Amino acid sequence: MVKILIILGNTKKKSFCRELADSYERGAKSGGHLIKRINIGDLKFDPVLWEGDTHGDNLEPDLIKAQKSILWAEHIVLFYPVWWMNMPAIVKGFMDRVFTSGFAYKFYEGKLFPERFLKGRSARLILTMDNNPFIYKIFFGNPGSKSIKKGVFLFCGICPTRVSKFGSVRKASDEKRKKWLAKVNRWGIKAK
Repeated sequence: MVKILIILGNTKKKSFCRELADSYERGAKSGGHLIKRINIGDLKFDPVLWEGDTHGDNLEPDLIKAQKSILWAEHIVLFYPVWWMNMPAIVKGFMDRVFTSGFAYKFYEGKLFPERFLKGRSARLILTMDNNPFIYKIFFGNPGSKSIKKGVFLFCGICPTRVSKFGSVRKASDEKRKKWLAKVNRWGIKAK
């Protein structure tokens, strides 16, 4: 039994990204895992980091609850669509506001690297895109997934992080989408 936090970074009420998150959640529940879920689009918070990282000062209640869920989790699964080769702005705002100094990491004078407070957790990023994942990797260098995998999760101690990309969603047949949903469901069962 694994404590899994599912985070959905697609604000659309109907999307294939949401269907994937739902399928993963169903699989994880059937696998006997403990689940918490955050739909970023349902949270009430200002996504703009106006004064830089102020050690989590003035966090809205939804963000405090999100931090508690991250501390609870052993495995974090983040779903989001790739827009303009990157994560949606709301996901970036969530990362900026939640993964703060004092909560996720802390720098100490004389130390090159911060202390990482979120060690002992693993993660998976599940991205949907209208582009071909191969093109996203080879020609663009995986900008959105790389910034979260290394720039947020690894920086805070969350490791390993697997990255899975599904695309082109727009061109995928119903049969292909069903295969993707079944695959993600199996990952949920196994807490991968």
